[in-house]
Amino acid sequence: MTTSFYHGLRSSSFMLRQVLNPSPLRLKLQVGVAGLLLLIALGVAGRDRFVMETRDSAYQRILTAQQQQDDLAVVENAEIFFANAPLSGKDDRNQQVMDLYAESFVRWFAQQEQPSDSAVQARIDRYRAASRTVPGEKP
Repeated sequence: MTTSFYHGLRSSSFMLRQVLNPSPLRLKLQVGVAGLLLLIALGVAGRDRFVMETRDSAYQRILTAQQQQDDLAVVENAEIFFANAPLSGKDDRNQQVMDLYAESFVRWFAQQEQPSDSAVQARIDRYRAASRTVPGEKP
């Protein structure tokens, strides 16, 4: 029993010497790369989670604004929805949001007194960019 205890201590000591020893550079490099890849994976997962939470919130606001017939709010939240694309690019709500966006955008645009205004043109550009991300929609 004491032999296995001392053997365990010697094994721990051996492992500690190996970690601190500068000679196994390849092993240290592999551990470093593995750690870096883990950090990158955690960062990507965190970003995707943030994006999906942002899209979920914008989607709920779009539905509420559509029920209240608030075209500007639908347009603004659709812009937020499409500006936060998930890494996979897939979201089953894309087509529904684009349909609501298109309807509200047309009504909003018809109410603009100066369609050549730079703010209106910027909104048109965002609409065109969003419509290119959803198959089947034409800007």
